[in-house]
Amino acid sequence: MKTNKLLSILLLAVSMVSCTTYYQVKTRIHPDGSAHREVYAFADSAFMAGDPMKNPFMFSLDSGWVVTRFDSVRTHNYFGEEGKINVCAGREEPSVSMFAEQVHPKDPIYRPLVTPQETLTKHFRWFYTYYTYTGIYPELADKGPVPLKNYLNESEQKLWFQGDDTAYRGMNGLEMKELLDRLEKKFYDWYNRSLYELSFEVVRPFIAEIDRGKYMSRLDEVKDSLYLGYQPKDDDPDPDPELICQLLDTHYHTDCFSLLYKEKQQEVDKRFDEETRPIELFGAVIQYELKMPGQMISANTTFRDREYLVWKVDAYRLLAGEYSLTARSRVPNVWAFILTGVLILLGIGFWIKKR
Repeated sequence: MKTNKLLSILLLAVSMVSCTTYYQVKTRIHPDGSAHREVYAFADSAFMAGDPMKNPFMFSLDSGWVVTRFDSVRTHNYFGEEGKINVCAGREEPSVSMFAEQVHPKDPIYRPLVTPQETLTKHFRWFYTYYTYTGIYPELADKGPVPLKNYLNESEQKLWFQGDDTAYRGMNGLEMKELLDRLEKKFYDWYNRSLYELSFEVVRPFIAEIDRGKYMSRLDEVKDSLYLGYQPKDDDPDPDPELICQLLDTHYHTDCFSLLYKEKQQEVDKRFDEETRPIELFGAVIQYELKMPGQMISANTTFRDREYLVWKVDAYRLLAGEYSLTARSRVPNVWAFILTGVLILLGIGFWIKKR
């Protein structure tokens, strides 16, 4: 089974770097509103040798992308973790909003991280032209069989997944730690119940094949009580179809469910892997970097890499709703300063002459 892999991807992606795939996305917006984007990744030897089927990116490489393969492997610091880079895909668009239209995920599960809705607005003022960028990554549509709100309310989700502490301003470090410990337990409870429900539904049709009317009508009745009796601890294995069969054996004082699993293991595991495949998205981390025209004056991030603003984007943040990147910059209108200076000088000269 691959539940250990699921746990490492979904819960320990930060600490278990080997399960994480990093991407560096650099977007540079020009004064005319056009934008250039470069995406850096690490590709295997097959792609480096020219095999397009080994595409390391989350999007399809159409003719709009210019792919550059590096002669040597580079390293990059991804939020304190070192990652490898050996390939870059770049493209130019007349506006930043066009990326969502022109870039297509190579698999539907990657869509939330590949196609954010991006906009750039330009406002002229006499002395400055202001640019406002907004990038919105959509909320994940599929969060599993158990509603997250059953375990974490909206404010708790925003804090735990997106770092938004608006509802908890004024708490000190000790109080915040106690709160985060509670949220961590709630998150693990949701995760375990979700895997339990999913595993139960994977096993159900296989039980129907051998049922003869003996168990199927009572499965829903015992599902909740089985889980309450199970109550997984930190060191217990993740819920999976094999565990469901063991729990059913214990409840009905039989071994037919475990025997069923052994007989159908390949089919059951394949079905389980298919149902949990969207979890692959949680293994991707994007370091999104943005450079805008002129001087940056505000943004909803404190991270910077020289002239680029930096955000961390991953599927965890999308569990709590849309995840927005916002930034504002301004470019001085030199001609306005010159013209204003000339008008002031003319005004002074006229005033002196009039005296």
